[in-house]
Amino acid sequence: MIKTLDDLDAALKKRGQRLLISGDSVLYNNMARVIPLAAATGKPTLGAYTDWSPRSPTRIE
Repeated sequence: MIKTLDDLDAALKKRGQRLLISGDSVLYNNMARVIPLAAATGKPTLGAYTDWSPRSPTRIE
């Protein structure tokens, strides 16, 4: 579980086969950091919000 952004790098390096990024406020409020790190893993990723998708018409940058 990610409680702070400091936990993020370690969590992404764990040996999972896929990522599920919850709608937690820490992750949502820092999506500019979360999305590139998750994408860099090359693992299939599912997020809680459609605006996290690179194809979303409502994408927040």
